[in-house]
Amino acid sequence: MYRQPENQGLDSRLFESIVNTNIECNYHELLGIYIKTVQPGICVLTMDIQDRLINPQNIAHGGAMFSLADTAIGMATRSKNRIVRTLESSINFLHPVRLGDTLSATGTIVSFGSKIIVGQAEIVNQNNTPVAVMTGTFYNKEKLFEELD
Repeated sequence: MYRQPENQGLDSRLFESIVNTNIECNYHELLGIYIKTVQPGICVLTMDIQDRLINPQNIAHGGAMFSLADTAIGMATRSKNRIVRTLESSINFLHPVRLGDTLSATGTIVSFGSKIIVGQAEIVNQNNTPVAVMTGTFYNKEKLFEELD
């Protein structure tokens, strides 16, 4: 199910590329990860917790939440016209997530270096309760569009 994301100040080609990456990624489709908003250095994603994301303890699988947070930071780096690779990340789960919950992950860039980028993501549920926080270090591989910046 495609949801119309909101461009908050990106070059239109960069925004279109980010949206197409989300639409064309089978993994995003599998998990139900969708872009809500994108602005330079910040990306907000959503994910509805469906039955296929529930673990044997009857709560959302941590891997699904990790993927949401990692993708939010990755998309935030793309909003800065960069393609990155995750070098390291750490997540803290703060509150259980249940079937039917809607999560929102905000990925932001904390430090933007020529080779290393550090980002963070906060995931909240539909009640704005924080459910997880992630920090990550990313290798700044290349520009998405050479002529931008």
